[in-house]
Amino acid sequence: MTSRLLAILRILPRTNASAATQTNSWAKLCLWRRYFEMKEEEEEERLENIAEVLEPVVGVDAVRPIMSEKTVEVRKKFVREHYRNISQVNPSQNHVMHEQEQQQIRRPNLDIPVNDGQSYVTLAQ
Repeated sequence: MTSRLLAILRILPRTNASAATQTNSWAKLCLWRRYFEMKEEEEEERLENIAEVLEPVVGVDAVRPIMSEKTVEVRKKFVREHYRNISQVNPSQNHVMHEQEQQQIRRPNLDIPVNDGQSYVTLAQ
């Protein structure tokens, strides 16, 4: 307890101390500025080391996997196949699909199921 009290008293400036013995606030500022500059340099060095380690793995001109040429081609092929399957539907199924689309556009179902589908509440417009 006594050592803590003495440490606090040492921190507080003495009232009878001359101005020459007190530290200059500009000097304190310069010391802190240098401290933060050193911390920033250490952080930059750490980031450079991480980049050096990851560069062989990722590469400098790494393309995102979703944007690779192969992936784009596979997506295009999938969409073409989907539309091809839709267009190859026989005429009776095509008519049913057309009716369902028209029903969704012209007469949308605004009923909301409640009580596990036992009853419905109509959504107000």
